[in-house]
Amino acid sequence: MESNGRIEAFFMVLVQLAYATISVLVKLVTKDGMSIQVLTAYRFIFGAAFSFFLVLIFERCIQILLFSIHENKNFGSLNYLSMAKTLLCYF
Repeated sequence: MESNGRIEAFFMVLVQLAYATISVLVKLVTKDGMSIQVLTAYRFIFGAAFSFFLVLIFERCIQILLFSIHENKNFGSLNYLSMAKTLLCYF
């Protein structure tokens, strides 16, 4: 399955749109009178909630992959999955 870079380009544009939206919203909220400290607190709270959601998804996917490899007795791929899980934990 070759995407010719379309998927990567789509996600790059999506991330840039998200950054632009956040930048505009921050300027509007601070101009409206919200404190920078409160805005930073909200940012950390939403960031932690989003990270927790991603951790739940990735952990479940890795457990399903490890279970399917264990059933197939294909232990050669187990090393690669354990390395991938380690990389996900450190980044």
